[in-house]
Amino acid sequence: MIGEDPQGTPNNLMPFLTQVAVGRRPYLSVFGNDYPTTDGTGVRDYIHVTDLAQGHVAALENGFLRSDSIPPSSDNNAPRFFIFNLGSGYGTSVLQLLHALEKACGKKLEYKFKHALLLLLLLLLFWKEREDERKLHLFVLFTNTRVVPRREGDIAEMYADSTLAEKSIHWKAKLSVEKACKFINFKKKKKKKREKKIDFYTFFF
Repeated sequence: MIGEDPQGTPNNLMPFLTQVAVGRRPYLSVFGNDYPTTDGTGVRDYIHVTDLAQGHVAALENGFLRSDSIPPSSDNNAPRFFIFNLGSGYGTSVLQLLHALEKACGKKLEYKFKHALLLLLLLLLFWKEREDERKLHLFVLFTNTRVVPRREGDIAEMYADSTLAEKSIHWKAKLSVEKACKFINFKKKKKKKREKKIDFYTFFF
């Protein structure tokens, strides 16, 4: 959806990232960093909503969503609809998407991995030998790290093969992840007296 600004808990990565960017969340919790991918994080196919909408328009313009476009057949099991994958055709990792949004909004985005066990081990090993100030630093570092293991059932990589859509309805995604991130316009708004300054984002074209 163009201009999406979910009020509840998002169900995909980009709203989480934009909420971190505007200060609604302190950091992004990354589910797993031990996948067999380039940076250890999960890889998925991300497509801009305008490319997705144009894919549906292309299907309409090429007659693939009209019942009269389906040739008659004596076979009762003949398909009465067509299925096309609409995707970028390549995978982008969680961190790659995060860094693309960082570049677009000009702000470093915080994220957390599953490092709590390692920090706990360090805390136990050096607790007796550290002075009070360093003990406090280690404690804060440990308690500020969120445990976010892999989600059950998640696979390392998944992205679409849009070859059929390209051949049949002459559609192909045009916006890269980097270009799509630039569609987010970060602004600042001041509320009335006694209210804090807040950040918000809008989508523009």
